[in-house]
Amino acid sequence: MSFADPTAYADDGRLHAALTRLRSHTPVCWVDCPPYRPFWAITKHADVMEIERNSKLWINWAATPALPPAEADDLSLAQIVAGRGLRPLTQLDAPEHSVMRAIGAEWFRPKAMRALKTPSR
Repeated sequence: MSFADPTAYADDGRLHAALTRLRSHTPVCWVDCPPYRPFWAITKHADVMEIERNSKLWINWAATPALPPAEADDLSLAQIVAGRGLRPLTQLDAPEHSVMRAIGAEWFRPKAMRALKTPSR
């Protein structure tokens, strides 16, 4: 499965052919490829957007948005449970997401971004 094969990402043609095939025949597929934990691969943009919009049905339970081997995933989860790990904002659901987003929201408003811009020379 191309999703769990790091070499696939170095070959655009191979990766895109695999994704095109999946979108046509199995747009939602279960990937079980050790040493990674099994996961659902969602290959169509409309399906991804539906999942993103419905946080009551689709939860962000993973400790990372990456695909680490199961052993590394266990370590990350243990760190989070112990209060020492980090979870990216994209991996949080409401209400935790809203609370964390509010902390830095002002930093990313247009006015704040313009203030960071270096004058042209």
